[in-house]
Amino acid sequence: MDSASGQMWERWIGGSFKTTWHGMKVGTLILKSVETNTFPLPKKNRPQSELMPVVPVMPVAPLMKEQTLVRETESIVLVFQTNGKPFIQEVYTLQHDWLGTFDLLLVPASAATAGSKYTAVITHVTGRMVPME
Repeated sequence: MDSASGQMWERWIGGSFKTTWHGMKVGTLILKSVETNTFPLPKKNRPQSELMPVVPVMPVAPLMKEQTLVRETESIVLVFQTNGKPFIQEVYTLQHDWLGTFDLLLVPASAATAGSKYTAVITHVTGRMVPME
């Protein structure tokens, strides 16, 4: 799961995940949505306050535009829903027919009722170096 992309997760929207906690079956989750964000944000998507030029007061050397490279990260927000008993915030083991078995921290995103929604966030380094504009 460390290198699973947002696009990979999007294929499984609507898919069922059998869920256990400490080896006990607790129910089934349905993947409802996937949101992917890549950081650093492209310059066009940054808030205006971050785009203001910084002008040195007393330059001690000729100004040279240097481009700093940083590691790109991807953040994937998964939203699941249960039709059974609500879950508490905890690390659960999820099992999917194609994705296999893995652990995720599930955080309640709505009131604890049947049909409750849960959020999990996966963040990883993509392996690309990108300019920090």
